[in-house]
Amino acid sequence: MINLLPSDLKQSLSFAHHNTKLVKVIIGLAIGITGLVIVIAGGWLYLQQETNLYKDTVSKAEKSLEAQHEKETLARVQDISNSLKLSVNVLSQEILFSKLLRQVGAAMPPNTVLQDLKLSSELDGAVDLQAGAKDYNSATQIQVNLEQHPNSVFSKVDLIQVTCTPPESAQADAAYPCKAQLTAVFSQNNDFTLLKTKKLGSN
Repeated sequence: MINLLPSDLKQSLSFAHHNTKLVKVIIGLAIGITGLVIVIAGGWLYLQQETNLYKDTVSKAEKSLEAQHEKETLARVQDISNSLKLSVNVLSQEILFSKLLRQVGAAMPPNTVLQDLKLSSELDGAVDLQAGAKDYNSATQIQVNLEQHPNSVFSKVDLIQVTCTPPESAQADAAYPCKAQLTAVFSQNNDFTLLKTKKLGSN
């Protein structure tokens, strides 16, 4: 087929054809770039969300650990504080008990000896005493001395019993054959009322 179109028109048609292809290529590139931008933007947003989620998780974990460590630290401090309080309490009561023994010993009459002293398990603010005596009269005098001694810390002393073992008995104590059992109640407003049965006692 013979093309009878003028050369100018042929050239114009050729340029138009090339321009159409170029426009299609440009449009394709634009669409491709737009898609790429959308993908990159979506990926960036996803990464931002994941990063923020990770930061939030880490922050919560750190706060949880801090709270846990704080509770553990407070618990350890409380344990140490309780131990110190208990040690001070026991020590102070041991000092009081030692002082009480000296005062009771000073009030004992001649021919007697204090053999046992312990906090009463039946009466608050009282002590149970056991003493040895050479004779019955000396044993009963213990009650009088403990109540009437100038530095007495007892408001009342009850003589529970006195038993004297005959010298010929195999169970007799050669030095102090008589045994006296007494219960003494502390007078008010003295340090010895701070003694607690659970803390101290003499067996």
